[in-house]
Amino acid sequence: MIQALVFARDSKLSFVLGAWMEECADIKLVACCSSLDELTRFFPVDLVFIDLDDEPDICGLLPAGVTTVLLSSRAEYAVDAYNIDARDFLLKPISKQRFQSCLYKVRNKALISYSAATQSDNKFQLASVYKTRLIVRDPGRFRFVDVSDIDVIKGAGNYVDLLLRDGRHLLHRETLSNLERKLNPADFVRVNRSFIIRFPSIMEVRANIQGEYTIVLRNERELTLSKRSRQRLTELLEVS
Repeated sequence: MIQALVFARDSKLSFVLGAWMEECADIKLVACCSSLDELTRFFPVDLVFIDLDDEPDICGLLPAGVTTVLLSSRAEYAVDAYNIDARDFLLKPISKQRFQSCLYKVRNKALISYSAATQSDNKFQLASVYKTRLIVRDPGRFRFVDVSDIDVIKGAGNYVDLLLRDGRHLLHRETLSNLERKLNPADFVRVNRSFIIRFPSIMEVRANIQGEYTIVLRNERELTLSKRSRQRLTELLEVS
């Protein structure tokens, strides 16, 4: 059973969301809260619906590991929702069909797992989900970039340079280490301190007499693999 909370000062909104959740056999609404103190009193839970129109900065106060769905009448909050890894963003007014679509994401894309640590107290945990798209901010606009279109990610201080398969470069404000944690390690491998590459972008791997690897990408760029990352790439290549 997924335990959920609703934070909204609009009692009508809380009532509607609660009524929709009551129709779901696998979701239990624990409480509808209208204050921060009231909200935190009910933790830990699995899922929280938050109305950002009431408390725009509330996300920074939530404990780690809580799957969050953000609601707002302001479409610009969708970017903030994406950047904090919210499971979904619902633009008000919300239709029942859109809400059901949101619950589908929670059930099927959050990869609900039943771990040994939680079997004893019969509670579900929501596992982390890796990024499939990035939002790159440009002056006056936002670019949506599928991670499958990225060949190489190069660190540049507080930024990363995204090299796309079509040859374009995009500058994204995020550190290389922080972005690495958000990417699926089955698809992306860090080959040295400055570069992450997408594994399907590799065309060839050459071994030299020193036991190092040179990676040749589909754009014919070559990168030298660090000794620290050699084992990881070897596992992906399934070679000894």
